Amino acid sequence: MIHWVRSLGVAWTKDGHGFFYGRHPELRPGKALEDTVRDKKIYYHVLGTPQSADLLIYERPEEPMLFIEVDIDETGRYVFFQTQRSISRNELIVKDLADPLVPSSMLPHERCISAFKFGATLPPRGAQEPRPEARVNDV
Repeated sequence: MIHWVRSLGVAWTKDGHGFFYGRHPELRPGKALEDTVRDKKIYYHVLGTPQSADLLIYERPEEPMLFIEVDIDETGRYVFFQTQRSISRNELIVKDLADPLVPSSMLPHERCISAFKFGATLPPRGAQEPRPEARVNDV
């Protein structure tokens, strides 16, 4: 069982042996409401291992109220972090996984979009050189 998860989204690796997920800190007495929305971090969990062995993948400690979601493209090559500061302030961060079956430290990663609105498309299935594309609207 994975504890301290407050969103349903997980991003499975292509091999199905593990997944990326967002986790908040353990609730502090009297601070439950605040702790359910702050200090979210992205971890990688390997099935059959304890949560204490999960690898911290991405965090933004300088922005404790940042909303972070994670996803993987259908090829298993790219992992995406979408961050949101408010309703209209988004970022898209992408990491090219050298080996999609063995996630490791997410650094370095590229912040590819920092805009008020963005749209992203993934490469078509079977593309020779899959590369995500992003479009910025109303910057």
